[in-house]
Amino acid sequence: MKTQLVTLAENTEVKVTEDTQFVLQFPAMAGEKYSLNVIFEKPGVSGEIIGIYSLKKDQSVDLTTISTHKAPHTTCFTRIKGALYDNAKSSYTGKIIIEKPAQQTQSFLEDNILVLGNETLNTSQPILEIEADDVKASHGSTTGRINEEQVYYLESRGLDKTEAQTLIVDGFFESLVNKIEDATVAEAIRSALV
Repeated sequence: MKTQLVTLAENTEVKVTEDTQFVLQFPAMAGEKYSLNVIFEKPGVSGEIIGIYSLKKDQSVDLTTISTHKAPHTTCFTRIKGALYDNAKSSYTGKIIIEKPAQQTQSFLEDNILVLGNETLNTSQPILEIEADDVKASHGSTTGRINEEQVYYLESRGLDKTEAQTLIVDGFFESLVNKIEDATVAEAIRSALV
């Protein structure tokens, strides 16, 4: 599977012609609207969408991902992870569209947000539009705070609270960064999260 770094714009559209991992790159976090539509018109191809972002104080993002399945035997996994600090706002809409000819398609959506600050706002909207009757599709979304017991444990090992939280956030993101198959792209995403 090849890896493609996608710099997002308001209406980004990509046609999947071979097995591809699409890693999202956010040019700015100042309230811009980003949209990616990954279209599967060739039977048997698979894709993966990976989006990772960290919103610092007063930053915001509005993201929509769409996996549009038009051909049979296609597969797509969409994985989004974000962290929200003070006054950060995140809005995510994840759509899976499986058209009638796209029989035996598999498409899954996962959105996980970690809240670290106060006065944050997170909106997650998973949407499935399925016209075919022989498919597998699902979605999941979580929003939660860092487990204080984990922070306490790390503090008992000599880290201060900020270091403990940073380590937990790094681990939260690393579980998804490790899925990026191209090492150069993975390192670019790690650097953007600092």
